[in-house]
Amino acid sequence: MPVPQPGEQLTDTQIGVVLRHLRYSDDPPLSFRQARSSYRGAGYQGSEERIRHAWAALRANEGHGEMTDTGTDDEASEDADI
Repeated sequence: MPVPQPGEQLTDTQIGVVLRHLRYSDDPPLSFRQARSSYRGAGYQGSEERIRHAWAALRANEGHGEMTDTGTDDEASEDADI
């Protein structure tokens, strides 16, 4: 797989690679909106739907299940467990 380059059309796999890289950076995005902003801020292109799907897959692989809240991190679900 070619290395994802900003400004180029990426495959779904490459979008996942970029999001995974952002997720494990020093200041990782904790929500879909933060991830989308970081992704676009780094100069990468992709439709909202493709980025959302890749983010949901990444979160599911981390054991967070399906993404239901795209605007915030997991604080709301943590509060519900109290």
